[in-house]
Amino acid sequence: PEIATVAQKRQLAKSYGAHAVDMEAAAVARAAQAHNLPFIAVKAISDRMDFELPEMMRFIRNGSFQTTNFALHVAIRPWLWFRVFRLARNTKIASENLCAWLRESALTNTIVSGTQARAGTPVPPPSELR
Repeated sequence: PEIATVAQKRQLAKSYGAHAVDMEAAAVARAAQAHNLPFIAVKAISDRMDFELPEMMRFIRNGSFQTTNFALHVAIRPWLWFRVFRLARNTKIASENLCAWLRESALTNTIVSGTQARAGTPVPPPSELR
């Protein structure tokens, strides 16, 4: 499933009190639990609740994103340009923030030191976890 529209995000927030939607980590957590392995998910969010994602699911084939097809689709639809550039910028910022968090965690050896957060609760930076 795809959760891309502002309305979908608002409905989930209203129904579940959600601050974020995670569509991948639960499956990995179940697999880890089934094999009695420790698991932690650290996420960086690139699309805020008020951001309408461009349609992207139709560009995924066999688990791979079809970049060329998506680029051609967007190229001839100028009304999508701002949204796609904004998503690219937000993704870059989220990636940089995640890398900084992981770098600090590695340097302070706090990434998995008994730290747990409730579902939907943002994990504080490692410097606040000591």
